[in-house]
Amino acid sequence: MSHVFITGNSRGIGLALSEEFQRSGLGVSGCSSKHSGGVVNLDAMRFFAAANPETNILVCNAGVCLSGVAEDVSVLLQNLSVNLIGVANSVAAFLPGLRVLAANKVGDGISFAIAALGSGWGQSPGKAGFAAYSASKHALEGYMGVLAREIAGDKGVAVVIDPGVVDTALNPSIRTRGAKADAVAKAMVEVLLGLKSSDNGRRISLGS
Repeated sequence: MSHVFITGNSRGIGLALSEEFQRSGLGVSGCSSKHSGGVVNLDAMRFFAAANPETNILVCNAGVCLSGVAEDVSVLLQNLSVNLIGVANSVAAFLPGLRVLAANKVGDGISFAIAALGSGWGQSPGKAGFAAYSASKHALEGYMGVLAREIAGDKGVAVVIDPGVVDTALNPSIRTRGAKADAVAKAMVEVLLGLKSSDNGRRISLGS
């Protein structure tokens, strides 16, 4: 693995990941919502993919955690647009190039990796007021699970990484005393650089 593309890389876990991957000697690129809307814009993601054809690790880190009552459909759509559709846009943009790299790869080992950040609330219901966020993360788990099956023949690996509670600005009302982003990033990089074909489809939890 030589080059990583990280969505949502301007702050929090994404920024810390960029710095940690660079320390590990990998080339790093990324985007944020400041770049033509980021992951919600499929055309923008296709532009980033074309500009970074050497990418063999895609980290779908961009996310939102917007609260609202369960009947507030607008909040649901906002969460889904980034946490699910944003991941799907990123995969749609980068997967063709990843498959080209896989077809040209010589030797054993995985050809590429796609990781998306999950949440404990994607496994069990979140607290009141976060139905939309919880739903978006449940949907993400299903999407990544099927993606893993679809890329297995390309020697690709798709995983969901749950970082646990992290002290970032994603939603200050729920972070309490979370782990620091740089510590989480260090653990994530270690996991991602150590992935094997047997990890395809796994859900990897880093914290409580």
